[in-house]
Amino acid sequence: MNGMRVRVLFFGQLKDIVGLEQDEAELSDGARVEDLFERYGRRFPKLAEFRPSIAASVMERPCSRSCSANSTMRIEFFAERPISREC
Repeated sequence: MNGMRVRVLFFGQLKDIVGLEQDEAELSDGARVEDLFERYGRRFPKLAEFRPSIAASVMERPCSRSCSANSTMRIEFFAERPISREC
């Protein structure tokens, strides 16, 4: 099984939630943007809580989470609307 490395960027409030502006991730061939988000959601549980408010783009183009990743990609996660930390 071959793998690929992608660059991951976090914008706005997501940078505060994960404590990172950017990261690199190793993915298996055929991985989707959703697979990557789930990985970060496990690593940063607070990020997973805001899943409905978070959108993704690939190379600055909006994409669904079901799109496949490839090694040339830069995947960005950002909040579509302000994230409220209040209950």
